[in-house]
Amino acid sequence: MNTSDIFLNIALSQIPRILGFLNNDSSSKTYGCFDRCYWHYKTIDFPNSRFQEASLSLALAYSINTSENRFYNSALIRKWSLAGVNYWGRSRHKDGSTDENYPFERHFCSTAFSLFAVTQTLLLLEEGAEFNLGNTGKFLIRYNNCDVANQMACAASALNNLYLLTGEDKYLAGSERKLKLLLDMQREEGYFMEYGG
Repeated sequence: MNTSDIFLNIALSQIPRILGFLNNDSSSKTYGCFDRCYWHYKTIDFPNSRFQEASLSLALAYSINTSENRFYNSALIRKWSLAGVNYWGRSRHKDGSTDENYPFERHFCSTAFSLFAVTQTLLLLEEGAEFNLGNTGKFLIRYNNCDVANQMACAASALNNLYLLTGEDKYLAGSERKLKLLLDMQREEGYFMEYGG
């Protein structure tokens, strides 16, 4: 067994746990939500969009063809992955942004990371979105967080994925601008700053 198989098996062993966070009741208004504290326990009054990144985990489990992967090509895993994507699409603000820590936050980080996961899921599953991704792309093009390199890198990747899905050059241009800002953040020694450290 090679090293990549070890890591793959560890990742696949977590899929049942991830599924435990999902509201898989298709008759529910929160069908596809992975934030169990919101849809099940009701201990918070808004969904944290970062939980929807679990859709990408399911899409990867669906897509990886190995004898060890019991989730490969599972119609149910694919369905639940897309349910997560569609819930994310319904739970965004009108400007395309998402919340992470508090309601109406319109957080750059959660928007960048969740858009990357959603677009990567759609690319992996060779699906189009059932909703308009454009307002989220515009939100990311409009804002930056040059204090945090990983957020800028993710925003660049998300916008590039949006370009691959739509063919719209404005997303490619936005991705390239984010990448330039990211490279400008790199220090001479090779590292990137995050919150000044």
